[in-house]
Amino acid sequence: MKLKLPNIFNIRKKSNTILAATNAADPNIVKLLSLTDGISFKVNNSGDYVDKGYKKNVDVMPVIKWIAEKGSSIEWIVEERKGDEWEEINDTEFHELMHTPNKAKDMTGKDLIMQHLSWLCISGNSYIIPFGSTGFKNKVKSLDVLPSPAVTIESNNDYFMPNNVYKFSINKEYTFQHEQVIHSKMFNPEYFDITNMPYGLSPLAAAAMVVQTGNDRWEANAHVIQNKGMIGVLTDKSEFAMSPQQAEKLQESGLQQLGGSANKFGGVYFSRKSLDYIQLAMSTADLQLLETTPLTLRAVCNMYGVDSSMFNDPENKTYNNRKEAEKASYINGIKPLLDKTSAKFNTHIVPKIFEGKKIRVRPKYEDIEALREDFESKAKTQVSLVNSGIQSPKQAANNLGLDEPDETAKNINNGKKEKEEK
Repeated sequence: MKLKLPNIFNIRKKSNTILAATNAADPNIVKLLSLTDGISFKVNNSGDYVDKGYKKNVDVMPVIKWIAEKGSSIEWIVEERKGDEWEEINDTEFHELMHTPNKAKDMTGKDLIMQHLSWLCISGNSYIIPFGSTGFKNKVKSLDVLPSPAVTIESNNDYFMPNNVYKFSINKEYTFQHEQVIHSKMFNPEYFDITNMPYGLSPLAAAAMVVQTGNDRWEANAHVIQNKGMIGVLTDKSEFAMSPQQAEKLQESGLQQLGGSANKFGGVYFSRKSLDYIQLAMSTADLQLLETTPLTLRAVCNMYGVDSSMFNDPENKTYNNRKEAEKASYINGIKPLLDKTSAKFNTHIVPKIFEGKKIRVRPKYEDIEALREDFESKAKTQVSLVNSGIQSPKQAANNLGLDEPDETAKNINNGKKEKEEK
């Protein structure tokens, strides 16, 4: 079955026809049929991404909210390179920083990552400012996230040696040099436009028509419900129009006969013009065009790499159970964004905190319940490698992100050695 997307302009066309037939003389009919203008979705305007893409769209907001909340709940760990292995270390300055990245705003690490991921998903850009004790070149003491719509980037128009300057304006204008901003962004293919090239491309830009369709669909649904009070107009097309008093009496008499004076649901509106009946209610075909919720939801979910069954789409049975859907959503929707974030942290924050040391920070994915199955499968592989003598229990534990060698792997390995010695 081929489904068609709804077109609110068909609804407006029907409304305009009725208004023309009644000469728009009756203010009640004008109010009854009025529709708002269409939404202008400007793909290069971050403000539209927020106002019409996130705040207004019931498909976009839950998806981005899920990514931001789940992603910000993952713990960040610090690891030090020792030989060929990475070992987790605790109670570092980075831990302290992520505990309260901005004391002035009472911001937690979860707040920071949530804002960062939200802006990245909405606008395609996230701007984190690292502050030192006396400026930007000292050890990082606090972090802040700039709202993307309030940031403009001024470029020197040099493709190979760009020197971007970031202008931030809310009540007051601030200027940041490129080395003072941790700018995470989505890939932007507009490489011919040097002025737009520094910005990331929002997923909502590609999904602009889907977002527009979703907003129009809900607007149309609202008008269907509003207009459902009257299913038609009975208008007087005689040479001499009825007076307002005559029309009112005819209206009252008709309602009493057709459905009761207090019940106008499914009723007929009586006007003062030459009597003729015009259907006002939408046809079955028109109503079917409005039933596209799963289509727009799936399109939005595809843009963000998450499974639509996570958002009450029962018709989507791509995965056998919710755990598999959640696992895929973590891997495709959250992990790429956090990997991008950890790369930025390791480039801009870690060297200022751990000067001269081989340190990295990363999200602790192995603690995520939805990914535990992968961890268990990986653990079996590591134990097998230990049993085969290919690697030591310590190496296996490090590969699994464990603080110490797994006791089971150690015992199995020791037992294997004892058998070989006998």
